[in-house]
Amino acid sequence: MLNNLANALPATLFLFFVKYVLVLEEKTGLFLIIYFLSAIITFPIWIKISNKISKKSTWILSIIIACSAFVFVPVLNEGDFLYFAIICVLTGICLGADMALPSSIQADVAQQTKNQHHDLTGVLFGFWAMITKLSLSLAVAISFISLEFVDFDIENINSYSIYAIIFLYSILPIILKFFSIILLLRYKTTK
Repeated sequence: MLNNLANALPATLFLFFVKYVLVLEEKTGLFLIIYFLSAIITFPIWIKISNKISKKSTWILSIIIACSAFVFVPVLNEGDFLYFAIICVLTGICLGADMALPSSIQADVAQQTKNQHHDLTGVLFGFWAMITKLSLSLAVAISFISLEFVDFDIENINSYSIYAIIFLYSILPIILKFFSIILLLRYKTTK
C-alpha cells in the first residue's frame, strides 16, 4: 500500500508539477511517453534480474533507483526539460518493476497457500486490487486537501502552492518508499 501510494501521488500531481513548477505544459505528452515507454522496454529486464537475485531484492533495488532519481526533483527549476526527461526515464524504468514484481510475489504467496490446502488466490488478488484503488483514492484526497490548505488557485499560484506540489509530488513519495523498503526487508521469503 505504501509503495502504491508513493506511485499514486506523483501520478495525481504530474500535470500540476509540469505546468506550475517546470512551466513546460506543452511537453506533458512527451514526458508521459518517455515514462511509459521506459517501463515497457525494461519490464522483461526486471523479470530476468529477479530470477537471478530474488523478486524481493529486485523490487527493493528498483525502489532505491526510483528514490535516487526522485531526490533531484525538488531542485528542478522552470524549463528543466532535459533533467526531468532523465528522471522520467529512470522512474519509468522502475515502474516496470513496480508493475511486475508485487503481483509476481503475490502469485507466489497464493501458490503457497494453495499447496497448503487453502486456496486464497481470489481473496489475495481481490485484496490487492482493493489496496491499489485505495492508494489512488488516498493520493487524490491527500493531494487536493493539502493544496486546499495552501490556498491553491490555478489563476493565482502562490509560492506555498508550489512548495506543496513539490513536497507532495516528490518528497512524500520518497518517504513512503523508504518505509516500503523497511517493510520489504522484514518480509520473510520461503522456498
